Amino acid sequence: MVSPFVCVFVFVSDYSYAGIVSRAFDADANVIASSGKGIVKNGDGSTETTITNQIGLADLKIRKTDAPSAWNFNDYTPNAVVIFLGTNDKSANVSDNDFAKGYSDFISKLAEKYGTSGENIKYILITKP
Repeated sequence: MVSPFVCVFVFVSDYSYAGIVSRAFDADANVIASSGKGIVKNGDGSTETTITNQIGLADLKIRKTDAPSAWNFNDYTPNAVVIFLGTNDKSANVSDNDFAKGYSDFISKLAEKYGTSGENIKYILITKP
C-alpha cells in the first residue's frame, strides 16, 4: 500500500533568519544552510562534517562522498554576517563551555578567511537559549 502522506522539505530563504534580517536592513543575502549541522557536534552526534570543519565551502558537505565547491572570500566582502547556530549542538549534548569555545573559534576562523578585507564586518550571532 502506498502511503497517502508525502513529506516535502522546502527551504524558502525569504522566511529564514537571513531573509528576515536582510529585508529589515534592505541588504542582499547569501545563504549557506544545511539541516542537522552544528559547530562542535552535529545533531546526530557526529563531528566530521560540522559547520566549523566545512568553513569556506559554498555548498556544505552532507555525505562523505560529496564534493562541494569552495566559497571565494575575495569575491564578496559583506557588511554583516548573520549566523544562527547552536540548536544541533544542544541536541547533541554539547556543554555550554564547549559550545562557547567552539562558537568563538568558528568566528575567529571566519574572520581569518576574510582577512584584512573583513576587518569591519559585523557578526550577528543568533542562537536559541
